[in-house]
Amino acid sequence: NTLFVEVEPHQPYPPTTPSFEYKINYNITNKNDYFEKECSKPRYPYVPQTTMKIDMFDDDFYILNETDDNIITKTTTEDSEEQSKTNDLCLVKTLIKWIPDVGNNPGEYFYVKYRFKGSKKWTDTLPELSEDFIILDNFNACRSYEIILVAVDGQYKTESDMQETPVVVFA
Repeated sequence: NTLFVEVEPHQPYPPTTPSFEYKINYNITNKNDYFEKECSKPRYPYVPQTTMKIDMFDDDFYILNETDDNIITKTTTEDSEEQSKTNDLCLVKTLIKWIPDVGNNPGEYFYVKYRFKGSKKWTDTLPELSEDFIILDNFNACRSYEIILVAVDGQYKTESDMQETPVVVFA
């Protein structure tokens, strides 16, 4: 028994309008990434050790503790330190999940365009060829973004409706 199948090459045509959903402050679910993230940060804050100078004393029971004579100077103002802490709290991972229209032409691959609300310049991600999601690192959740997903098939590109992210503050 032989089955003959004739396959024709894919002819690109404009993809249907894609849709997507997003999740701000996306948590890593890959266990290797999770353990690398969790195991690389210290569990206890660093406390400078004191030095003990005992070589000048004859009595073995008398020990003098002295701290290092390091002088700590502050070069930044408290406002910038506070702003730095706020920025650290605001920078999160954001998952952009493509919801392709599989009943029609979803496209071969996709990428994401995003910008701060009101900005003129768009930032494009690299094309995602094998997954249905993109993770944006260092996404500033304390600012509102405009996001568009672009489905691509050959030379044709179809943009989704623009979605605006809300401002999210993590304490």
